[in-house]
Amino acid sequence: MISLPAIVRRLEAWLPVLAWGLALSVAAWTCATVFWQLTAPDPVSALPSHTADPRSAARDIVRALGSGESEPAPHTQVHTDYQLIGLATGFGQRPGFALLRRPDGETLALLQDETLADGLRLVRILPDRIELAADGRTVALHMTGADSTTSPVATSDTRTDAISTD
Repeated sequence: MISLPAIVRRLEAWLPVLAWGLALSVAAWTCATVFWQLTAPDPVSALPSHTADPRSAARDIVRALGSGESEPAPHTQVHTDYQLIGLATGFGQRPGFALLRRPDGETLALLQDETLADGLRLVRILPDRIELAADGRTVALHMTGADSTTSPVATSDTRTDAISTD
């Protein structure tokens, strides 16, 4: 059996090593904590909020573009001189929307299956274009670039069966 004085002698030999190991561990821990506190990014003041409602999302985008949301005045003839400046293909089961710019610079938000005052109805939203229909004809408006000053490419199909419902 090991006597108590023998244990104390062995402990006396290892005690400085254990003390230095503990001191170095605390110093390393402190240095690591200070390092990560100094290199950490600033805390986020507010997390972004996401909305699943396409109408309010379209309204927010129109507001950010600097235009108030208003409906165009009724016209007697169909105009296709709108510019497609933005679109969202959908929010899960909810419909998508398109952002159109009128020739006078007014920005409009149009939900899928909504009709403009001039009779054009948004029937289909694709990743690069939308399809508007009025009086049995379909007009496709392609997305314009942000720096584009030219009018968008519009193609027309006079067949009423050209509208797909997929």
